[in-house]
Amino acid sequence: MQSLSELSPSVVSQLSLKGKVAIVTGGARGLGYEMMLALAESGASVACIDLSKESCIQAIEKIKSVCNVQVSAWDCDVTDDGAVAKIFDDIVLHHGKIDILVTAAGINKVCRAIDYTAKDFSTIFQVNVNGTFYCMQQAAK
Repeated sequence: MQSLSELSPSVVSQLSLKGKVAIVTGGARGLGYEMMLALAESGASVACIDLSKESCIQAIEKIKSVCNVQVSAWDCDVTDDGAVAKIFDDIVLHHGKIDILVTAAGINKVCRAIDYTAKDFSTIFQVNVNGTFYCMQQAAK
């Protein structure tokens, strides 16, 4: 299998995300970080959203050291629709636009389903479903 650098220039340019702006929630670690890195490697500017700004800063500094793209770090609880609206407005002011949204912020509780409390389920639903909806709604604007 050919690496991206071995492909013809026309194929590489068709796969490029140069000039695009991507937001990744949960981008400070795990799958969110890996997806944000892949977007940056493809040329997209990336905005990392996570609960901890310090974690976001560490993640984007790693990306900045290997990719020549604009990066930014934002702390936000995706379950707070007002905070999400403000952060997305701030990201648009900073980056100029939004082209790509990856909602990788998510939580889980490792236990048998019958052991979940209603509060556990509500918290998971708030982050994984409502948080995704709030971010998607703002990106669509």
